[in-house]
Amino acid sequence: GFVPAACRELNLKAVKVAYVFGDELNGQDIAKVVDKLSGGFLVIEQANQLSADTVEQLNKAMEFRTDGLTVIIEDEKIGMRKLIAKYPKFAAKFTSMVNIPVFTNDELVAFAKIYTKENGYVIDQMGILALYNLIGDNQKEDEPMTIQAVKKMVDAAIEKAESGARKLTRNLSKKRTDVEGMIVLYEKDFS
Repeated sequence: GFVPAACRELNLKAVKVAYVFGDELNGQDIAKVVDKLSGGFLVIEQANQLSADTVEQLNKAMEFRTDGLTVIIEDEKIGMRKLIAKYPKFAAKFTSMVNIPVFTNDELVAFAKIYTKENGYVIDQMGILALYNLIGDNQKEDEPMTIQAVKKMVDAAIEKAESGARKLTRNLSKKRTDVEGMIVLYEKDFS
């Protein structure tokens, strides 16, 4: 999602983008790759897997005319630290570092509580447990849960609660609000 966001920010309509793993780039003609992608984006995932020869070639290629080629290297925090320590001259070419945090389930639920309250809702205890389960079920090792994904979960629960709240207005014996008048999200709203 970073490249499309950068394109929007820089008002770039269509650009060349290549996503490649560091070990796949090893042994390739880097000057040719850079020339082919000039003006676009080269995203190197698992950058710590780049060989010394590849880093040296990439370092040299980035010194020549690239027509605004943006090179993005990404890796886990430990991998990036190793790469930066191993190749300080190469690392010095990069002007920005973006750290994307991986949130714990507790942090994601805490965010969900705040987001829910900002929208005029509150989650009951069983709803909190259901949210923990929902986050845990969707948490993947290679693709951790994000704040945006949790927002979608809460928005879906709110939508479900609102559709149920309309039905409840006809049946006044069932009350969906707490003492502060906020609509309560229950376990069933997260399933």
